[in-house]
Amino acid sequence: MRTYKKSFAILGGIIFFLGIILAFGLAGIMVWGDLEGSLFTTGIRSDSSLSSLNCPVIITENETSTISVVLKNPADKALERKMLANITEGYASLVREIHTDLTIPAGGKQKVEWKIKPEDAAFGQRVILFRVYVHPHASHPSLGANCGVVKLGVQGLTGKQIFVASTLLSLSFLAIGAVLIQKSHLPVRSRVCSTANCLYTLAGILIVAGIMSYFGLWALGLVALVVAVLLGGVFIARQITGIR
Repeated sequence: MRTYKKSFAILGGIIFFLGIILAFGLAGIMVWGDLEGSLFTTGIRSDSSLSSLNCPVIITENETSTISVVLKNPADKALERKMLANITEGYASLVREIHTDLTIPAGGKQKVEWKIKPEDAAFGQRVILFRVYVHPHASHPSLGANCGVVKLGVQGLTGKQIFVASTLLSLSFLAIGAVLIQKSHLPVRSRVCSTANCLYTLAGILIVAGIMSYFGLWALGLVALVVAVLLGGVFIARQITGIR
């Protein structure tokens, strides 16, 4: 019976660890893209952040993707805004400028989109950098936002499909692994249970890192990733040395 329980624990641990690897890779991609994007600047500072920026996490080979923002006009008369978008064209120093003039109706909103392609990726065809700047107008302050889209050398799948599939697989592996570990019903003070607690904590930190990065809080996501790496190092050291 004890061997049967250990088999549950080992199988659950393997599946759970696969989920952690997927979560770490996904969170790392998200943080990396936003980190590179935050460093992409044209020297123009904005008064406020443009929170409506919608930027894909991943783009693949032969895919054309879209970056968009939504501008609102809460006033009771039409509002004119001028926008400047910058997109890398294969190199960080080679930038495409796109100027857009908008007339937003009173109480309305308007969506603006920009197309990006794999060839736009800089740093050895790895990351597409994007920045948008909305010029100030009357009492309306200037707005700005940055992002980075990581390019993967994959064909046949879109970046969104890879992102969704990786997220679902990671969460599924974590859930299935946790259930199998709990089904082992090993003593609370056993090494396996101690290992499980360490893995649960690591998974939670990685999920937080992914959520923070998804909502543009890449700095918090980076901190969570660093903590996850340190915790992972402690976990590996414990397994090697046998320290409980």
